Amino acid sequence: MLQFKKLQIILGNLVLLLCCAIAMSCTKNYVTPQPPREVFNMAINQAMHGNLNETLDLLQSISLDELSSEERESANTILGRFSTPTFRFEEAKFSEYPELIINIFASYHEYLYNVLLNKVDRVEAGVQFIEFLIELTQMPIQNDVDLTDWDVRIDVLTFVGSQIEELGIYAFLDYRAGIYDFCILKTKYEEEYIVELPVGKEKVTVVFLDDFIELGWFAYATADRYHIGGWVAPDKIYCVKSAYDLESEDFANYLVHEAQHYQDDRVFPHMENAASIEMEYRAKLAEVIMGNEIVVGLLNAMETFQSDDPDMAHFYANRLVIGNLRTRLPLLDADWESVELPIIQDIARELLAEDTARLMKTLEE
Repeated sequence: MLQFKKLQIILGNLVLLLCCAIAMSCTKNYVTPQPPREVFNMAINQAMHGNLNETLDLLQSISLDELSSEERESANTILGRFSTPTFRFEEAKFSEYPELIINIFASYHEYLYNVLLNKVDRVEAGVQFIEFLIELTQMPIQNDVDLTDWDVRIDVLTFVGSQIEELGIYAFLDYRAGIYDFCILKTKYEEEYIVELPVGKEKVTVVFLDDFIELGWFAYATADRYHIGGWVAPDKIYCVKSAYDLESEDFANYLVHEAQHYQDDRVFPHMENAASIEMEYRAKLAEVIMGNEIVVGLLNAMETFQSDDPDMAHFYANRLVIGNLRTRLPLLDADWESVELPIIQDIARELLAEDTARLMKTLEE
């Protein structure tokens, strides 16, 4: 009898241990569902990286009713645009414009649909799109020309842009993060600014762009929640006016970012181009150095939107800025809100000075 009771106790303990083990295993594998708005932001982040399959998976995993009305509208637009088995052109947006515009953007959006959903090889799809533009605009070009050559593509985009501008519509056609980027608009005008930078000042001409018909592939992928705020050319800064309150620190910060590009392009002409990682890294450090109330928000945004893909220059530069700043903070994992702003800015100034010394050395070689 005693042996039987011992056996019961042993078996009971084994069952208890087994139950505990199962419970621990379940606890270990159980993932607490994230709030729908956090999942929505993750989905938009994936869209900005050109990963629309991941975006769709995330949006389809949540109840859209728990989002704000604006978020829900964006989510429904993205789902309607990309979850269909075949491409559907949203022609109503372009119905008032000339046939050339309609044909270009019908093809452009189909190109984006296929590329962003990874249905085609990006390089091959890009060549086919360029071929379509050449045929549509009847651009004179040699038959054996290499359409993967960057100079050739620039010639095609320039010609197509000139054809669009003959219709009284401004066009800016580019190639960002491995994807063609088309912006067209109705209004632009110029103003001059003197911008204070970490080192010196820059007088810059800002071209304000307004009344957009199309705002590029970031806008198409995110249902207009995010899009480029502007870009820099050798002699001018181009600004999407609707993206900024011109009296705000955000706009002043934007001018710092772009003016730093402008200065670097002039002082270090050997740098690859204004969209390169090193130029973005320097411009983002300048933002941190010259900013005030918006710096914590800037750093939190950089922390959120990072990438280890060198083709995503902005996001890759975010990763470098955050990583380099954190390695020199008194507390490596401190929230940005808990670190005094002068400490952050002193570190950023050191990093920019070190990078400038590196670039000066390469000039001397």
